[in-house]
Amino acid sequence: MGHGWRKIAGFAGLLLVVAALVLPLLGVFPASGGPKAKEGVLDLRQWQLQEDGPVRLNGGWSLYWERLLNGAEEAEALNATPIEAEVPGEWGRYGKPGRGFATYRLTVLTQGEAGRLAIRIPAIAPAYRLLVDGSVIAETGVVASDPAAMKSAYRPQTVSFEPNGSSFDIVLQVANELYPQGGVWFSLTIGEERSMLAVKERTQVVELAVFGGCALLGFYQLALYALRRTDRSNLYFGICCLLGALRIWVVGGIYLVQLYPQIDIRLVVTLEYLTYYGGVTCALLFIRQLYPQEFHPGAIKLLAGIGCGFIAAVLLLPVEWFTRTMAVYQLVSLVSLGYILTGCMLAVWRNREGALLQLAGWLLFVIAALHDILYSNGQMLGVDLQLGHYGFVVLAFIEALELARRFAKAYHVIGRMSEQLLASNRMKDEFLANTSHELKTPLHGIMNLSQHLYDEKAGRLNDEQRGQLEAVISVARRMSNLINDILILSRLKHSGIQLNRGPVDIRAVLSAQHEVFRHYIGS
Repeated sequence: MGHGWRKIAGFAGLLLVVAALVLPLLGVFPASGGPKAKEGVLDLRQWQLQEDGPVRLNGGWSLYWERLLNGAEEAEALNATPIEAEVPGEWGRYGKPGRGFATYRLTVLTQGEAGRLAIRIPAIAPAYRLLVDGSVIAETGVVASDPAAMKSAYRPQTVSFEPNGSSFDIVLQVANELYPQGGVWFSLTIGEERSMLAVKERTQVVELAVFGGCALLGFYQLALYALRRTDRSNLYFGICCLLGALRIWVVGGIYLVQLYPQIDIRLVVTLEYLTYYGGVTCALLFIRQLYPQEFHPGAIKLLAGIGCGFIAAVLLLPVEWFTRTMAVYQLVSLVSLGYILTGCMLAVWRNREGALLQLAGWLLFVIAALHDILYSNGQMLGVDLQLGHYGFVVLAFIEALELARRFAKAYHVIGRMSEQLLASNRMKDEFLANTSHELKTPLHGIMNLSQHLYDEKAGRLNDEQRGQLEAVISVARRMSNLINDILILSRLKHSGIQLNRGPVDIRAVLSAQHEVFRHYIGS
């Protein structure tokens, strides 16, 4: 019972340490608190953006389905009736088809003289146009009522503007002909310009640092696998790190688009799905290498095979088709992560080394992944941002520690075994030397007695007996020379003598061997 409580206490301590590593990263983002929009109005008259900080433009916006409006006046002139839509969220929940176009409208009330403001726009839709009081301040892709004229693109950005009075209208035109579900997927954030730009810079620094660390760690693990291919854990972990680094470039800030502005959105979407499917698949193969006794090979092969099937769908099918598979694979990934947690718990129960730290890392990652899945479906659990990247960073750090621990342990075992082999080698040399000295005395006795008989000092011999005695004497001399060679070799290893090279009479050696084996065959 005491041992179990110590495990629980150690696990709680690890969670506190990991949380201490994660929470500072979350400080680069504005808080999710603050006023929420209701019926298309966000009241900030009791909220000072300069003092209280940025606020999310979340809540109930006015949604005009299949309308591309520029402001309130146009909506009134067209007698358009809006519906209240939750942002972030998909418009499919209101009975609208996934593909189409619409206008979101929000009136923001302030105390006046708010100064210069900025809005952070994530990858909220395949195409959008953002207007403030009728003026376009941001645009990505081409928003159009005709699907043939619409053009999808990705470009997260932070744009600045200065409101004219104590209230202003934000109009967001959105079009989707690429994904099975459309809408405003993630939160927009408004705040004072300087603070918003500072948040943007800090976010980029953190994400680029994470990208560089994951990329370097991934290449390092692949280099280790290239040097030692018997251990595949380095291979799978290296691939996971590289996929995580690539995902940072195609999700969130989408730095790949910033680096290559003309890149096709379909390539970005393909990389996004490949990193997700491939990451979960490689994670299953990796954890199986760490704890082969806790994970059934059949279950791992089944889940990994399903992942490979989804990867093949991404590579072979058009974007409009394989984007429909995300919801299905989210269930597969939850099952996979649950199986990983179960295996880690079993490893902890069996007192596997490093299992407790593994369980803490995977538990935090699963919580972050579950949060992101709910967040992508329009549900928020306290934190209004995606946590998968940061959960992955903590998990990668823990996995790197585990592999380093195993490498250090293997190095220690190799060192100890090397010392044991050296000691065994010394014992072998001593045994051979002592045994050789002990064998020389009886061997010389055999040689002397055989020579005594061969010289007919104990009686006359016939030809057959003389030949047999010659063979005995020859074999005894050969054994004596072999023992001398062993003693000489031992002295050579300890630098007792120097070896002088010279010619060898091959004919004499072969003749001696011929005489020995001739009598063997004759017998």
